[in-house]
Amino acid sequence: MIINYATARNEWCVYAHYAQGALIWIGCAPVLDVPAARDARKSSDWHCYAKMSAFNVSILSTYTTAQEAQEAATAARVTMRPLCRPSPLLRVSKAVRCIEDGREFETIEIAADALGVLRTTIYNHLAKRPGYRTVKGLTFERVHLAHDTPHTLTGFNSERIIKDD
Repeated sequence: MIINYATARNEWCVYAHYAQGALIWIGCAPVLDVPAARDARKSSDWHCYAKMSAFNVSILSTYTTAQEAQEAATAARVTMRPLCRPSPLLRVSKAVRCIEDGREFETIEIAADALGVLRTTIYNHLAKRPGYRTVKGLTFERVHLAHDTPHTLTGFNSERIIKDD
């Protein structure tokens, strides 16, 4: 897509982030703000992928108002199913894995019940808050369950991946 910078100040767009050919994020922003990815940076899931690989950004469509762009981005997320979602209600997975013993729990709540701790303890641990380095001597990480993720990502590295449209 070719952007006319003279008129782009007033345009909004729906854009996508790709890493190693997999769709990671769909967002909306003013056209000139797309490189900043302000909405994507609010997603903790997006940060997990951002640490692993470089992204390619593709502008999917442009709109004259923010509301039109937000509605189009929401519709695109439903149909295209990116790995990261902007709100906890739409998050692909809340599963966690114990690093020490490999046990996987479908939700943080199930892990908290199994360990006999409050779920906020595990949330704080995953957010790396001070005082929550471990949970009862165990460490956890977020995982994507196979039935939740439409794409699989393996072998992430720092190479730039080119996505052809």
